[in-house]
Amino acid sequence: MASPSTNEVGQSLAPSGNHSIETGIEYACWSNNTTSSFNGQVLSFEGCLGYDGLDLFRQSHVALERGSIYGLVAPNGSGKTSLARALQSLPNFPLPGQFRFEYLSADITYNTASLAVDSIDDLAAVSARDYSLIRVRDRANEMEEEIVRLEAELENTSTDNEVLEELSAKLSNLYEAKDEMEADASVRIEQYFANLRFEGYADMPFVQLSSGWKYKCQLISALITKPDCLVVDEPSFLDTQATAWFVEQIQQLTKNSSGTNNSAIVVLITHKEALLEEACDKILYINPASKTLTTYPCTFREFQAAHADRVAHAKNSKAQAETAHKDAVKSLTGLQKQLKIRERNFKERTSESADKRFIKGKNKEAKQNADHSAAAKSKQTKKKAEEVAREEELLREARVVPLE
Repeated sequence: MASPSTNEVGQSLAPSGNHSIETGIEYACWSNNTTSSFNGQVLSFEGCLGYDGLDLFRQSHVALERGSIYGLVAPNGSGKTSLARALQSLPNFPLPGQFRFEYLSADITYNTASLAVDSIDDLAAVSARDYSLIRVRDRANEMEEEIVRLEAELENTSTDNEVLEELSAKLSNLYEAKDEMEADASVRIEQYFANLRFEGYADMPFVQLSSGWKYKCQLISALITKPDCLVVDEPSFLDTQATAWFVEQIQQLTKNSSGTNNSAIVVLITHKEALLEEACDKILYINPASKTLTTYPCTFREFQAAHADRVAHAKNSKAQAETAHKDAVKSLTGLQKQLKIRERNFKERTSESADKRFIKGKNKEAKQNADHSAAAKSKQTKKKAEEVAREEELLREARVVPLE
Protein backbone atom coordinates (compact mmCIF):
# COMPACT_ATOMS: atom_id res chain seq x y z
CA MET A 1 0.00 0.00 0.00
CA ALA A 2 1.24 3.47 -0.80
CA SER A 3 2.32 5.61 2.12
CA PRO A 4 -0.20 8.19 3.29
CA SER A 5 0.07 11.69 1.89
CA THR A 6 -0.05 14.86 4.00
CA ASN A 7 -2.20 17.93 3.49
CA GLU A 8 -1.13 21.52 4.05
CA VAL A 9 -1.81 21.46 7.77
CA GLY A 10 0.09 18.24 8.30
CA GLN A 11 -2.76 15.76 8.56
CA SER A 12 -1.88 12.24 7.47
CA LEU A 13 -4.21 11.16 4.70
CA ALA A 14 -4.64 7.54 3.66
CA PRO A 15 -4.43 6.84 -0.10
CA SER A 16 -7.58 7.72 -1.97
CA GLY A 17 -7.64 4.27 -3.55
CA ASN A 18 -9.23 2.70 -0.48
CA HIS A 19 -11.42 5.72 0.21
CA SER A 20 -10.12 6.17 3.76
CA ILE A 21 -8.48 8.81 5.88
CA GLU A 22 -6.22 8.23 8.86
CA THR A 23 -4.84 10.55 11.49
CA GLY A 24 -3.33 10.03 14.88
CA ILE A 25 -6.78 10.36 16.44
CA GLU A 26 -9.45 9.32 13.98
CA TYR A 27 -9.80 6.76 11.28
CA ALA A 28 -12.83 6.61 9.03
CA CYS A 29 -13.42 4.61 5.87
CA TRP A 30 -15.95 5.10 3.09
CA SER A 31 -17.77 2.04 1.78
CA ASN A 32 -16.67 0.65 -1.58
CA ASN A 33 -19.90 1.73 -3.24
CA THR A 34 -19.52 5.37 -2.16
CA THR A 35 -19.70 7.87 -5.02
CA SER A 36 -19.09 11.62 -5.11
CA SER A 37 -19.05 14.45 -7.63
CA PHE A 38 -18.41 18.17 -7.85
CA ASN A 39 -19.98 20.31 -10.57
CA GLY A 40 -18.35 23.57 -9.57
CA GLN A 41 -21.20 24.55 -7.26
CA VAL A 42 -22.24 21.44 -5.34
CA LEU A 43 -20.09 18.76 -3.69
CA SER A 44 -22.35 15.72 -3.41
CA PHE A 45 -21.74 12.19 -2.18
CA GLU A 46 -23.71 9.04 -1.53
CA GLY A 47 -22.45 6.18 0.58
CA CYS A 48 -21.80 5.05 4.12
CA LEU A 49 -18.96 5.81 6.52
CA GLY A 50 -17.49 3.36 9.00
CA TYR A 51 -15.17 3.65 11.96
CA ASP A 52 -13.34 0.74 13.55
CA GLY A 53 -15.67 -1.77 11.89
CA LEU A 54 -18.88 0.05 12.90
CA ASP A 55 -21.21 2.12 10.72
CA LEU A 56 -21.30 5.81 11.60
CA PHE A 57 -24.08 6.16 9.05
CA ARG A 58 -25.43 3.86 6.37
CA GLN A 59 -26.24 4.69 2.75
CA SER A 60 -27.02 8.41 2.76
CA HIS A 61 -27.03 11.15 0.13
CA VAL A 62 -25.73 14.65 0.90
CA ALA A 63 -25.21 17.72 -1.31
CA LEU A 64 -22.98 20.51 0.07
CA GLU A 65 -23.71 23.76 -1.76
CA ARG A 66 -21.52 26.81 -2.11
CA GLY A 67 -22.81 29.77 -0.15
CA SER A 68 -24.10 27.72 2.78
CA ILE A 69 -22.87 27.31 6.35
CA TYR A 70 -23.68 23.81 7.62
CA GLY A 71 -23.86 22.98 11.29
CA LEU A 72 -22.74 19.36 11.75
CA VAL A 73 -24.78 18.04 14.67
CA ALA A 74 -24.82 14.68 16.47
CA PRO A 75 -24.52 13.27 20.00
CA ASN A 76 -20.98 12.94 21.33
CA GLY A 77 -19.12 10.01 19.84
CA SER A 78 -21.43 9.69 16.83
CA GLY A 79 -18.84 10.60 14.19
CA LYS A 80 -18.86 14.38 13.62
CA THR A 81 -15.08 14.75 13.55
CA SER A 82 -14.65 11.47 11.68
CA LEU A 83 -16.95 12.71 8.91
CA ALA A 84 -15.27 16.13 8.80
CA ARG A 85 -11.82 14.58 8.38
CA ALA A 86 -13.07 12.05 5.84
CA LEU A 87 -14.67 14.50 3.42
CA GLN A 88 -11.46 15.08 1.47
CA SER A 89 -10.90 11.32 1.10
CA LEU A 90 -14.13 10.88 -0.87
CA PRO A 91 -13.60 9.05 -4.17
CA ASN A 92 -13.23 11.45 -7.11
CA PHE A 93 -12.66 14.35 -4.74
CA PRO A 94 -11.64 17.47 -6.73
CA LEU A 95 -7.92 18.04 -7.27
CA PRO A 96 -6.23 20.50 -4.85
CA GLY A 97 -5.55 23.03 -7.59
CA GLN A 98 -9.21 23.09 -8.55
CA PHE A 99 -10.79 22.85 -5.11
CA ARG A 100 -9.16 23.79 -1.81
CA PHE A 101 -10.29 21.97 1.32
CA GLU A 102 -9.15 23.09 4.76
CA TYR A 103 -9.91 21.45 8.09
CA LEU A 104 -9.29 23.31 11.36
CA SER A 105 -9.15 21.54 14.71
CA ALA A 106 -7.31 22.01 17.97
CA ASP A 107 -5.65 18.60 17.68
CA ILE A 108 -4.32 18.84 14.10
CA THR A 109 -0.59 18.57 13.44
CA TYR A 110 0.69 21.69 11.72
CA ASN A 111 2.92 21.21 8.73
CA THR A 112 6.12 23.27 9.14
CA ALA A 113 7.88 21.69 6.14
CA SER A 114 6.44 24.37 3.85
CA LEU A 115 8.17 27.11 5.87
CA ALA A 116 11.33 26.51 3.83
CA VAL A 117 13.93 26.88 6.59
CA ASP A 118 17.32 25.22 6.76
CA SER A 119 17.60 24.42 10.47
CA ILE A 120 15.70 24.10 13.72
CA ASP A 121 17.09 27.49 14.77
CA ASP A 122 15.63 29.10 11.65
CA LEU A 123 12.30 27.36 12.27
CA ALA A 124 12.22 28.79 15.77
CA ALA A 125 12.62 32.25 14.28
CA VAL A 126 9.42 31.99 12.19
CA SER A 127 6.85 34.08 14.00
CA ALA A 128 3.07 33.73 13.92
CA ARG A 129 2.98 36.70 11.54
CA ASP A 130 5.58 35.07 9.27
CA TYR A 131 3.65 31.81 9.31
CA SER A 132 0.52 33.54 8.04
CA LEU A 133 2.46 35.36 5.32
CA ILE A 134 4.07 32.08 4.23
CA ARG A 135 0.65 30.47 4.01
CA VAL A 136 -0.42 33.29 1.71
CA ARG A 137 2.71 32.76 -0.39
CA ASP A 138 2.00 29.03 -0.65
CA ARG A 139 -1.57 29.72 -1.74
CA ALA A 140 -0.31 32.22 -4.35
CA ASN A 141 2.04 29.54 -5.71
CA GLU A 142 -0.85 27.07 -5.98
CA MET A 143 -2.90 29.64 -7.86
CA GLU A 144 0.02 30.36 -10.18
CA GLU A 145 0.34 26.67 -11.00
CA GLU A 146 -3.37 26.52 -11.80
CA ILE A 147 -3.03 29.61 -13.99
CA VAL A 148 -0.20 27.95 -15.94
CA ARG A 149 -2.30 24.80 -16.38
CA LEU A 150 -5.32 26.73 -17.61
CA GLU A 151 -3.22 28.82 -19.99
CA ALA A 152 -1.77 25.66 -21.52
CA GLU A 153 -5.25 24.18 -21.80
CA LEU A 154 -6.48 27.37 -23.43
CA GLU A 155 -3.73 27.22 -26.06
CA ASN A 156 -4.50 23.59 -26.88
CA THR A 157 -8.27 23.99 -26.95
CA SER A 158 -10.19 23.87 -30.21
CA THR A 159 -12.23 26.76 -31.47
CA ASP A 160 -15.22 25.79 -29.32
CA ASN A 161 -16.38 29.21 -28.17
CA GLU A 162 -18.17 27.89 -25.10
CA VAL A 163 -15.05 26.10 -23.83
CA LEU A 164 -12.86 29.11 -24.62
CA GLU A 165 -15.17 31.42 -22.71
CA GLU A 166 -15.24 29.12 -19.69
CA LEU A 167 -11.43 28.86 -19.57
CA SER A 168 -11.05 32.60 -20.04
CA ALA A 169 -13.47 33.26 -17.19
CA LYS A 170 -11.58 30.92 -14.87
CA LEU A 171 -8.26 32.58 -15.74
CA SER A 172 -9.69 36.05 -15.21
CA ASN A 173 -11.04 35.06 -11.80
CA LEU A 174 -7.73 33.53 -10.76
CA TYR A 175 -5.70 36.54 -11.86
CA GLU A 176 -8.00 38.88 -9.96
CA ALA A 177 -8.16 36.74 -6.81
CA LYS A 178 -4.37 36.23 -6.71
CA ASP A 179 -3.64 39.93 -7.13
CA GLU A 180 -6.22 40.90 -4.51
CA MET A 181 -4.94 38.37 -1.96
CA GLU A 182 -1.29 39.35 -2.36
CA ALA A 183 -2.01 43.08 -2.40
CA ASP A 184 -3.67 43.33 1.00
CA ALA A 185 -2.37 40.19 2.74
CA SER A 186 -0.11 42.04 5.17
CA VAL A 187 -2.77 44.60 6.04
CA ARG A 188 -5.45 41.95 6.62
CA ILE A 189 -3.12 39.81 8.74
CA GLU A 190 -2.43 42.78 11.03
CA GLN A 191 -6.13 43.59 11.13
CA TYR A 192 -7.09 40.03 12.02
CA PHE A 193 -4.37 39.79 14.65
CA ALA A 194 -5.82 42.91 16.24
CA ASN A 195 -9.38 41.51 16.05
CA LEU A 196 -8.24 38.39 17.90
CA ARG A 197 -6.01 40.40 20.25
CA PHE A 198 -2.77 38.61 19.40
CA GLU A 199 -0.67 41.53 20.66
CA GLY A 200 2.74 40.13 21.63
CA TYR A 201 1.88 36.63 20.39
CA ALA A 202 2.13 37.80 16.78
CA ASP A 203 5.92 38.01 17.09
CA MET A 204 6.36 34.77 19.02
CA PRO A 205 7.76 31.73 17.18
CA PHE A 206 4.86 29.80 15.73
CA VAL A 207 6.14 26.46 17.04
CA GLN A 208 6.08 27.82 20.61
CA LEU A 209 2.47 28.97 20.50
CA SER A 210 -0.17 27.11 22.49
CA SER A 211 -2.80 25.08 20.66
CA GLY A 212 -5.28 27.93 21.05
CA TRP A 213 -3.06 30.56 19.45
CA LYS A 214 -2.00 28.16 16.70
CA TYR A 215 -5.67 27.54 16.02
CA LYS A 216 -6.34 31.28 15.73
CA CYS A 217 -3.30 31.72 13.50
CA GLN A 218 -4.50 28.92 11.24
CA LEU A 219 -7.99 30.43 11.15
CA ILE A 220 -6.57 33.79 10.06
CA SER A 221 -4.56 32.10 7.30
CA ALA A 222 -7.63 30.22 6.08
CA LEU A 223 -9.80 33.33 5.98
CA ILE A 224 -7.18 35.21 3.96
CA THR A 225 -6.43 32.40 1.50
CA LYS A 226 -10.16 31.58 1.17
CA PRO A 227 -10.54 27.81 0.68
CA ASP A 228 -13.44 26.44 -1.35
CA CYS A 229 -14.52 24.32 1.62
CA LEU A 230 -13.64 25.24 5.19
CA VAL A 231 -14.41 22.84 8.06
CA VAL A 232 -14.10 24.40 11.52
CA ASP A 233 -14.11 21.83 14.32
CA GLU A 234 -14.89 23.25 17.78
CA PRO A 235 -13.69 26.90 17.71
CA SER A 236 -13.69 26.82 21.50
CA PHE A 237 -10.67 29.13 21.83
CA LEU A 238 -12.73 32.17 20.78
CA ASP A 239 -14.25 34.45 23.40
CA THR A 240 -17.52 36.31 22.91
CA GLN A 241 -15.97 39.18 20.93
CA ALA A 242 -13.85 36.87 18.80
CA THR A 243 -16.84 34.61 18.17
CA ALA A 244 -18.87 37.52 16.78
CA TRP A 245 -15.92 38.38 14.52
CA PHE A 246 -15.64 34.72 13.45
CA VAL A 247 -19.32 34.53 12.47
CA GLU A 248 -19.00 37.68 10.40
CA GLN A 249 -15.92 36.34 8.62
CA ILE A 250 -17.33 32.93 7.68
CA GLN A 251 -20.54 34.54 6.49
CA GLN A 252 -18.42 36.80 4.30
CA LEU A 253 -16.44 33.77 3.10
CA THR A 254 -19.63 32.13 1.86
CA LYS A 255 -20.22 35.19 -0.30
CA ASN A 256 -16.81 35.38 -1.92
CA SER A 257 -14.42 32.48 -2.53
CA SER A 258 -10.90 32.73 -3.87
CA GLY A 259 -10.31 31.60 -7.42
CA THR A 260 -13.90 31.90 -8.60
CA ASN A 261 -16.86 34.23 -8.44
CA ASN A 262 -18.55 31.57 -6.35
CA SER A 263 -18.97 31.41 -2.61
CA ALA A 264 -17.41 28.87 -0.27
CA ILE A 265 -18.81 25.89 1.62
CA VAL A 266 -18.42 26.09 5.41
CA VAL A 267 -19.03 23.23 7.83
CA LEU A 268 -19.09 24.10 11.53
CA ILE A 269 -18.84 21.68 14.45
CA THR A 270 -19.54 23.16 17.86
CA HIS A 271 -21.37 22.39 21.09
CA LYS A 272 -22.41 26.04 21.40
CA GLU A 273 -26.05 26.13 20.35
CA ALA A 274 -26.09 29.93 20.18
CA LEU A 275 -23.22 29.84 17.67
CA LEU A 276 -25.01 27.24 15.54
CA GLU A 277 -28.15 29.36 15.53
CA GLU A 278 -26.31 32.57 14.66
CA ALA A 279 -23.99 31.22 11.97
CA CYS A 280 -25.68 28.27 10.23
CA ASP A 281 -28.42 28.25 7.62
CA LYS A 282 -28.45 24.46 7.20
CA ILE A 283 -27.96 21.49 9.53
CA LEU A 284 -26.29 18.14 8.88
CA TYR A 285 -27.50 15.58 11.41
CA ILE A 286 -25.95 12.18 12.11
CA ASN A 287 -28.61 10.02 13.72
CA PRO A 288 -26.83 7.26 15.66
CA ALA A 289 -30.08 5.34 16.16
CA SER A 290 -31.12 5.07 12.52
CA LYS A 291 -27.51 5.35 11.22
CA THR A 292 -28.42 8.12 8.78
CA LEU A 293 -26.92 11.45 7.68
CA THR A 294 -29.65 13.99 6.86
CA THR A 295 -29.62 17.61 5.67
CA TYR A 296 -32.13 20.04 7.19
CA PRO A 297 -32.48 23.29 5.17
CA CYS A 298 -33.16 25.42 8.24
CA THR A 299 -31.59 27.11 11.24
CA PHE A 300 -30.54 25.22 14.34
CA ARG A 301 -33.63 26.23 16.35
CA GLU A 302 -35.90 25.14 13.54
CA PHE A 303 -33.98 21.87 13.37
CA GLN A 304 -34.40 21.38 17.11
CA ALA A 305 -38.15 21.90 16.83
CA ALA A 306 -38.47 19.57 13.85
CA HIS A 307 -36.26 16.96 15.50
CA ALA A 308 -38.19 17.22 18.78
CA ASP A 309 -41.44 16.63 16.89
CA ARG A 310 -39.95 13.60 15.16
CA VAL A 311 -38.62 12.24 18.45
CA ALA A 312 -42.00 12.80 20.16
CA HIS A 313 -43.82 11.12 17.26
CA ALA A 314 -41.37 8.22 17.37
CA LYS A 315 -41.84 7.85 21.13
CA ASN A 316 -45.62 7.90 20.76
CA SER A 317 -45.47 5.37 17.95
CA LYS A 318 -43.17 3.16 20.02
CA ALA A 319 -45.45 3.44 23.08
CA GLN A 320 -48.50 2.58 20.97
CA ALA A 321 -46.68 -0.35 19.41
CA GLU A 322 -45.59 -1.63 22.83
CA THR A 323 -49.16 -1.31 24.16
CA ALA A 324 -50.56 -3.11 21.14
CA HIS A 325 -47.94 -5.84 21.57
CA LYS A 326 -48.79 -6.29 25.25
CA ASP A 327 -52.51 -6.46 24.42
CA ALA A 328 -51.81 -9.02 21.71
CA VAL A 329 -49.69 -11.13 24.07
CA LYS A 330 -52.43 -10.94 26.73
CA SER A 331 -55.12 -11.95 24.22
CA LEU A 332 -52.99 -14.81 22.91
CA THR A 333 -52.32 -16.07 26.44
CA GLY A 334 -56.05 -16.02 27.25
CA LEU A 335 -56.91 -17.82 24.03
CA GLN A 336 -54.29 -20.49 24.72
CA LYS A 337 -55.78 -21.09 28.17
CA GLN A 338 -59.29 -21.41 26.72
CA LEU A 339 -58.07 -23.89 24.14
CA LYS A 340 -56.41 -26.02 26.83
CA ILE A 341 -59.62 -26.08 28.91
CA ARG A 342 -61.71 -27.05 25.88
CA GLU A 343 -59.25 -29.77 24.95
CA ARG A 344 -59.31 -31.22 28.49
CA ASN A 345 -63.14 -31.20 28.62
CA PHE A 346 -63.36 -32.84 25.23
CA LYS A 347 -61.01 -35.62 26.29
CA GLU A 348 -63.06 -36.27 29.43
CA ARG A 349 -66.35 -36.51 27.50
CA THR A 350 -64.96 -38.77 24.79
CA SER A 351 -63.36 -41.00 27.43
CA GLU A 352 -66.76 -41.82 29.04
CA SER A 353 -68.51 -42.70 25.78
CA ALA A 354 -65.51 -44.71 24.69
CA ASP A 355 -65.97 -47.15 27.60
CA LYS A 356 -69.60 -47.86 26.60
CA ARG A 357 -68.72 -48.48 23.05
CA PHE A 358 -65.83 -50.77 23.89
CA ILE A 359 -67.84 -54.00 24.55
CA LYS A 360 -70.13 -53.49 21.60
CA GLY A 361 -67.12 -52.86 19.46
CA LYS A 362 -65.41 -56.00 20.65
CA ASN A 363 -68.48 -58.13 19.81
CA LYS A 364 -68.66 -56.65 16.38
CA GLU A 365 -64.98 -57.19 15.91
CA ALA A 366 -65.27 -60.88 16.93
CA LYS A 367 -68.13 -61.45 14.50
CA GLN A 368 -66.18 -59.82 11.72
CA ASN A 369 -63.16 -61.93 12.52
CA ALA A 370 -65.28 -65.09 12.40
CA ASP A 371 -66.76 -64.15 9.04
CA HIS A 372 -63.29 -63.39 7.72
CA SER A 373 -62.09 -66.77 8.98
CA ALA A 374 -64.92 -68.73 7.30
CA ALA A 375 -64.42 -66.94 4.03
CA ALA A 376 -60.71 -67.60 4.20
CA LYS A 377 -61.27 -71.33 4.78
CA SER A 378 -63.72 -71.54 1.88
CA LYS A 379 -61.27 -69.79 -0.36
CA GLN A 380 -58.46 -72.08 0.68
CA THR A 381 -60.59 -75.24 -0.02
CA LYS A 382 -61.55 -74.00 -3.45
CA LYS A 383 -57.95 -73.18 -4.27
CA LYS A 384 -56.82 -76.63 -3.16
CA ALA A 385 -59.44 -78.33 -5.38
CA GLU A 386 -58.28 -76.29 -8.38
CA GLU A 387 -54.68 -77.26 -7.73
CA VAL A 388 -55.63 -81.03 -7.63
CA ALA A 389 -57.56 -80.69 -10.92
CA ARG A 390 -54.54 -79.06 -12.63
CA GLU A 391 -52.21 -81.78 -11.38
CA GLU A 392 -54.52 -84.49 -12.81
CA GLU A 393 -54.60 -82.75 -16.20
CA LEU A 394 -50.80 -82.58 -16.26
CA LEU A 395 -50.54 -86.31 -15.61
CA ARG A 396 -52.84 -87.12 -18.52
CA GLU A 397 -50.85 -84.90 -20.90
CA ALA A 398 -47.59 -86.58 -19.86
CA ARG A 399 -48.76 -89.94 -21.11
CA VAL A 400 -49.41 -88.77 -24.72
CA VAL A 401 -46.60 -89.50 -27.18
CA PRO A 402 -45.24 -86.26 -28.67
CA LEU A 403 -45.62 -85.69 -32.46
CA GLU A 404 -42.51 -86.33 -34.55
